[in-house]
Amino acid sequence: LQEAEAAFKRAVELAPTSPSAHLAVGNFYWTSNRIGDAEAAFKEARRLEPDNPLANRALATFYLASNRAATSAVTRSASCSQ
Repeated sequence: LQEAEAAFKRAVELAPTSPSAHLAVGNFYWTSNRIGDAEAAFKEARRLEPDNPLANRALATFYLASNRAATSAVTRSASCSQ
C-alpha cells in the first residue's frame, strides 16, 4: 500500500492541476478508509475543474456513500447549474 500511495502522490506532484490525478488519489484514499483525505482530494478535483463530470460524480458518490445525501444534493445541484 505504501508504494501505491507514493505513486498516486507522485502523480499529483507531477500534475497538480490535473483533476484526474486528484480523483485517482482520492479513490485510493477512499478504498484505504482514509475518508478525510479522500474528501479533500475529491474536493480539490472539483475545485480545479468545476464542470468536470467525473469530479462532480466522484464527490456526489462519496457523499452518498458517506450517508451525507444532503451534501450530495448540493454538489449535484451546483454542478447542474453551471
